[in-house]
Amino acid sequence: MKIGIIGPRDSAENIAEKLSRVDENIQCKFYIREKISKVGEVIDRCEDEVDGIILTGAGVHATLEGIRPLTKPSTYIHRTTLSLVSTLWKAREGFKDLNRFSVDVVSKDALDEAVEELNLQGKDIRLMPFCSTCSEEDYIKWHIKLFKEGRTDFILTGFGDVYTRLKREGYPVYRLFPTYSQVKEAYREILHKAQISKLKSSQIAVQVIKVTKKINKNYYEELNIQNRLQREIISYVREVQGALYTSGGDEYVISGTRGSFKDSIRSFMKLLSNVVVEISSGIGYGSTAYEADVNARNALLASIRDGGLFVIDECGTLRRPVAPRKVSGESRSKKIEIISKVTKLSPVYISKIMTLLERKEELRVDSKELAGYLEISERSARRIINKLIENNYGSLETEEKVSKGRPKNIIKITF
Repeated sequence: MKIGIIGPRDSAENIAEKLSRVDENIQCKFYIREKISKVGEVIDRCEDEVDGIILTGAGVHATLEGIRPLTKPSTYIHRTTLSLVSTLWKAREGFKDLNRFSVDVVSKDALDEAVEELNLQGKDIRLMPFCSTCSEEDYIKWHIKLFKEGRTDFILTGFGDVYTRLKREGYPVYRLFPTYSQVKEAYREILHKAQISKLKSSQIAVQVIKVTKKINKNYYEELNIQNRLQREIISYVREVQGALYTSGGDEYVISGTRGSFKDSIRSFMKLLSNVVVEISSGIGYGSTAYEADVNARNALLASIRDGGLFVIDECGTLRRPVAPRKVSGESRSKKIEIISKVTKLSPVYISKIMTLLERKEELRVDSKELAGYLEISERSARRIINKLIENNYGSLETEEKVSKGRPKNIIKITF
């Protein structure tokens, strides 16, 4: 199995060495980015070249999650009690007293367990847990401030860039690496996800395509339009390696597997743009042909109502897939960086908003909706909206009067 490792070099090499002990047949490919804000540059290339992906830590995971979901089986490695205890044990060589240090990334529970395990006092130990809105610079300043004030003797960090810079400046700093058991568990998780993905790909899939609006032409022109539509559908059926059935001149039913349909959504979007009649379509997945057909027809009803392509999976979940847009990670990251610099907003928030924007033709939200999506308070969401409007990345569209409370401001976001 070929595993891609995304993150700083020291962590990637550490994980690869441990993977080689888990299974000597694993092939590791590195996608090195020392700063977590830059990891989006390698997503597309990584997914094209590997079978599964390991992200070196929570920072890499949070950044990529804000850009777009990964399509290959993936996981990230937490810094837990074991990695903290292991690193503190190494620090004993330089410091007899382990009660005065600062540490980032790990959770409070993990720190408390480590303190108990090593029988430390804990009162002079400072913790800055992982925060998706904080940059490496924030962690560096925090560690340095505590050290210069004489409140700590040494530093533990889970960030490659933080470690490199503090080490270069002469601070006593130790790197938190994952343990062998953590890497082994991460590999098992990827294997499990790959197996589930393979099972899902072999599920039965049914797609129903229906002509919902014709163009009024003469008899021969209508025949020509119908022939063109059928040629496009046959070409599409060949690509998904499915079987085509017709139940009248205006409806086409295609059966195949979930994996082939998932990989050909881009082709169907191309079909939509090539035909001159209005068509609606729904795809259904299921463990039986009957279940897949029922889901496909329910998805078709949603398509007739709202337009575009809809999918219903075996759990009955309805979604509207968007044709994959191969935006290079590099150009996207640069855009995020520019917007973040101009607005003084976190790159993570900008990435998440950009992802939401790509799923819709246009994005109009109020502060409550934005707060829910970004998982922040409504007050923070209003601050973000104001920053976007001030810097011409959004405009106030309407103000809807509601029966109670303040009027609801709607912003149209335009990245």
